[in-house]
Amino acid sequence: MTLTEVWRDGWTGGWTSMVPFTLNGTQHLLSYKNGDGTAALDRINTDGSLASVWRDGWTDGWTSMVPFTLNGTQHLLSYKNGDGTAALDRIN
Repeated sequence: MTLTEVWRDGWTGGWTSMVPFTLNGTQHLLSYKNGDGTAALDRINTDGSLASVWRDGWTDGWTSMVPFTLNGTQHLLSYKNGDGTAALDRIN
């Protein structure tokens, strides 16, 4: 197997989840830091580079995130193993 790097950049440390998904026909990346709750959404451009779309703070401690399509709409299933919280969100 061989790999061809298409993009590289320096980020801050601490990102614990990186979840790619398609939204409105365009590939996106949801990134999350469970230590402080920082969440970021980036669009993945056709050349492999990322363009920032959104960044905000969520509660900390989310340990699993899985995107999926339900009735033609993107959703995100998230879970905190520390306290058992589960959430289902629609991605608008």
